[in-house]
Amino acid sequence: MRRNGLLSSLIAGAQSISTRRLLSFLGGILLLSTTLLLLTSANLFTEKLHTIKYDLKDNVSQLTDKVYIPKIFKPATHQPPPSATNSTANTEGWFASWTWLNPFSAGDGDRVALPPLPQRCSIYTYYEPAKDKAQLEVDNKLLLAWRRVWWAYGFKPMILVPQDAKQSGFYEMVKRANLTPELSKELMRWSAWNQMEGGILVDYNVFPMGPHDDVTISALRRCKFVYMNRFQKFDQKLYSSDKTSLNKILMHITSNLPKSTDNVKTIEAALSASVDKPDEWMHVDSFPAALADYSPDVVKQKYPELKPVDLPKLINAHLHSTFLTQYPDGISLLSPFPLKLGALNHPGLELANRIAACPVSNPLPQSCPPNLSKCTVCNKPAAIISPDNLSDSTKYFTLGTVPHPYVTVELTNDDISLLHDPESLSIRFIRRKSIRDPWLKEVTKIPFMKSGLGAPPRATKLKEIVAAKQGSKFLGMWSTDKVGFKDIEWTLGFVPPTIEELEIKLPPAEETQKVKLEAAKKVAFNKKSNIVRVVEGWSLSDSEVWRFVNAWRERRILEREQWTKKERAYGLGLDKQER
Repeated sequence: MRRNGLLSSLIAGAQSISTRRLLSFLGGILLLSTTLLLLTSANLFTEKLHTIKYDLKDNVSQLTDKVYIPKIFKPATHQPPPSATNSTANTEGWFASWTWLNPFSAGDGDRVALPPLPQRCSIYTYYEPAKDKAQLEVDNKLLLAWRRVWWAYGFKPMILVPQDAKQSGFYEMVKRANLTPELSKELMRWSAWNQMEGGILVDYNVFPMGPHDDVTISALRRCKFVYMNRFQKFDQKLYSSDKTSLNKILMHITSNLPKSTDNVKTIEAALSASVDKPDEWMHVDSFPAALADYSPDVVKQKYPELKPVDLPKLINAHLHSTFLTQYPDGISLLSPFPLKLGALNHPGLELANRIAACPVSNPLPQSCPPNLSKCTVCNKPAAIISPDNLSDSTKYFTLGTVPHPYVTVELTNDDISLLHDPESLSIRFIRRKSIRDPWLKEVTKIPFMKSGLGAPPRATKLKEIVAAKQGSKFLGMWSTDKVGFKDIEWTLGFVPPTIEELEIKLPPAEETQKVKLEAAKKVAFNKKSNIVRVVEGWSLSDSEVWRFVNAWRERRILEREQWTKKERAYGLGLDKQER
């Protein structure tokens, strides 16, 4: 009876469960089982891929010394340039503002108003890495020189490689086509360029070899392109274009590809063969006189005795000598209070001698750049003068070091020692006996500016000189006692010889001045020091100029370092600090 009673209860319970609820219950069990199965399979598959990846990487690393293997574990392609923004425009130390020329335009705290950072126009070159290690080393030095000088002229240079071309939609069409080797390589170069939204495409053997305010260089720097453009006598060496025109030409040529038997070797020839008016598709501009072409054919013709390994040295020497010809009166080392600030200006004196010297490592000392049929060969160093005030002359290249006002007071006054005398005595001396803004008034005195002018307009004038408008003549380098002269090669566009290479002995700075300078700098850069705040408040314009130049140089350095950080991943044309 009990068994029958239990069975009857189970049957009655089952009958009480509706069909819909039973199906929902079974469906839930099925869904849970499937989810667990998929998660287990995914984990096993991920672990397997992880093992394969590192096994492959280990095997590749064992072969790198024996054969050439591409770096497949690094980013292989460039990305199109971002929108016109820059992360260096605003930081804790400075901010971009159109009011930067206004006196005392700093923001809250020590933030300095700087001019809006100009957007650098991207300039591209295409390079297929050489398999021969010796040739690759020479090419890397050449690419480094190319990157350095175009950056110094206000551009953002980028080296494109075959991996960039492979990202283009035109790559497969070009690869499968029966073309001449010359046209195939040229279309690969253009395909890589097409991935970058247009801009400027130049051969890595082409270097700016003229003034910064040259017409062609200034037009390229503005980066306003509305059609495809090439230049006379610079076939396949230099193009500029907007994205639309570049796409249009590539689409037309890939839709009407010539055969190898047609012996078409250039894009211009391919375009001429398929359209009635090629000049409407590709405009022709005048010859760029300020650009030098060091391609193999030109080098063989103009410098037949040059060893290929010495080409980077020759280019650096030509850039240096061309720079010196732009300043016939030499180098001006700004030196106010020369008997007191000798130690402060000593690094500038060393740099002035390095720049003024003739190139040391010049394999052909009597040669001229290829864009100049005649030139003034450097036979003796340029003159170096040490004026105590600025000049309106554009025939000098000026080097200036701005001291902190605390440093100026400490080094130029014998009646007081801010480092050792009691603070109350120092404050009384500053307010009763010291001159306001002594450094600024000294460097802007007659005849540079009229007498009787207050310090604020003098500060505005100096800020305008330091942050000269992009595209104007390059007239000087400025620094402070805090930043120093850094990024010299990337600012000048060439590597000046070292003091050791020049084999000259400069008179050393006075030891007492050096010790005093270093001690004063430690106090001056301490934001919590009461006496420093008193000096800065007394010499507001000297403080304004010091903060401005300091922030200006730091932003320039930070801008290049951020760009370098991105380009380091591609491993081409890097200097020792970038690697």
